[in-house]
Amino acid sequence: MKDRFLPAAFILLAAFARPLAAASPNLLTNGSFDHDLAGWSHAPNATWSFALGGIALVFTSPTPGSEVLSQCVGVEGGSLYTVSAAVNAGGDGGVALHVRWFDAAGCSGTVLGGSPSLDFEPPASLFEPKSRVLASPGAALSALVLFVLRADTLSGVPFVLDDVAFAPEPFGEILTLPTAASAPGAFGQRWATDLWVRNTAAVSRVFSLRIACPSCGQYPAWIVLNLGPSETRFLADVIFDLLGGGIGGRAGAIEIAYDPREGGLDAFARVATVNADGPGKGTAIPARTRGEARTQATFIGLAGLGGDAGFRVNAGAFNPNDRATVVTFLVRDAAGNDLGSIERSWGPREWFQINDVLAAAGAPAGSAASILVDAGLPLFPFAIAIDNRSGDPIWLEPGRLPARY
Repeated sequence: MKDRFLPAAFILLAAFARPLAAASPNLLTNGSFDHDLAGWSHAPNATWSFALGGIALVFTSPTPGSEVLSQCVGVEGGSLYTVSAAVNAGGDGGVALHVRWFDAAGCSGTVLGGSPSLDFEPPASLFEPKSRVLASPGAALSALVLFVLRADTLSGVPFVLDDVAFAPEPFGEILTLPTAASAPGAFGQRWATDLWVRNTAAVSRVFSLRIACPSCGQYPAWIVLNLGPSETRFLADVIFDLLGGGIGGRAGAIEIAYDPREGGLDAFARVATVNADGPGKGTAIPARTRGEARTQATFIGLAGLGGDAGFRVNAGAFNPNDRATVVTFLVRDAAGNDLGSIERSWGPREWFQINDVLAAAGAPAGSAASILVDAGLPLFPFAIAIDNRSGDPIWLEPGRLPARY
């Protein structure tokens, strides 16, 4: 059996971590390796396994640094595409997913260049999904999608490849604010979110905004805005003014879409209380790229907050995928012992927040040192600690653990 080479923990857990296929039709044949390697050109050290519903196994022999799996697809010049895959790198070294562009059909003619690769490296008892938006050269008519072993890959443990996709990208690059609000708060206050967006290009362009929230529907409409050359746009109380917050309020994740062929966008937000009797209290919210969605993260920085008055933590996640996934919030003390947990299914494109997650998990706030988030699909988790003395929120930056445990 080919799956005898897979780490035991991987066999048990990776079945819950298969990433979402591209929303647009996958141009690759048999990207999920359901029954075989049909449609792919492959080296002798690439083979098929029935494990996990069908995967490709790539061994490090005969030659590290070699191309091991490839497929040619037709493309349109000057267009956007998303390339994605899930890889388990169980040994040393790594494997990379490349795209090469050609000016003739069938990946013939002149090579027009390559795009930045997706690099997969150990540690790897985690089936890691990654994706990237690419722009095809104007003269491109075909593209070669291929996996390459790194030259320092020497271990006998195979790499596991699955759910490879290459698809037209309808929205362009997307930045995500994992949480934002225009909503009533405690003591008669209201939370508001201010957004800054900077055009890094010296030409005018547009960008689009939408919010994912419990009352927004699965695919809310995009709101299109203009940006002048090198302009920094300030959008005060953006949910209330532009995204349907209204008097009743609204909370959710904000997505910012733009065409990367025109240059990058920088985005930054702050959520703060609106208090007529005094200055507002708030915290920064960073914008995440697609590649920063994750299946596992840990939040630290809890111990010592709030002094004797203590603190509380609101935590949640935005699921950017088109299918549901189970998410677990596990509260731990400073020694790594489990204090309590919450498990919940996040629906497709659902944003949800658990208020006072420590109390909801049955964990004493004074004993909590970290929160581990574990999900079946890559998503955007968040945690905000609130000092009980002042009500001031503190954004907790998530870190990635090397493996599930």
